[in-house]
Amino acid sequence: MRVYVETNFILEMALDQEDHASCEEILDLADQRKLVLVLPAFSLTEASQTLERRHEARAKLVADGEVGRELRQLQRSKPFHDKTKTVRDEIEVLFNESGERAQKNLQVLNARLLSIASILPLGAAVIKKVENCPFRDIKVFDAIVLFSILADRADSSREPEQRCFLSSDGKAFDDPDIREALTAHNCKFFKRFPDAIRYIRSQVAGSSA
Repeated sequence: MRVYVETNFILEMALDQEDHASCEEILDLADQRKLVLVLPAFSLTEASQTLERRHEARAKLVADGEVGRELRQLQRSKPFHDKTKTVRDEIEVLFNESGERAQKNLQVLNARLLSIASILPLGAAVIKKVENCPFRDIKVFDAIVLFSILADRADSSREPEQRCFLSSDGKAFDDPDIREALTAHNCKFFKRFPDAIRYIRSQVAGSSA
């Protein structure tokens, strides 16, 4: 079977978030050649950009944002001056450490993905589909992901391959018209990684029986 993932799959693992284990199991199955893991090339760069923007936003929050302003105000109070400075320093260290860890995780993960996954190119046909997108309210980046997947055509000489698309961005993809387009592509949509891995296990077990 073919399992499509996108940017939030990468971020789930890079950030060690709550569904990390489900994503890791999918990677392991791909590594064992029990499934074909597929993702748009666009998602690899988008994940890196997302982490950079998040790190910059956090730094700004402490330096110039509301948190920073409140901390500076508290630091003017003599009883809380030293404690506030300590808290501020700890927040900056926390943000920096988490950012560095995520970037290191991403570097290792990207190398792994490039070795075991099938990468969908961003070609002219996909760009034209995005420009003439029939789905309302879908953002350009999400449309790139969707049409990259829909452009991945099956070999007509073979029996139709079971497919599923995993994205925790239900707001972007959990739409009746988009689901219909995916179904026509013989592709199920899952917005929760644990639900997806349960389905994948059943399919992998059935194919090996």
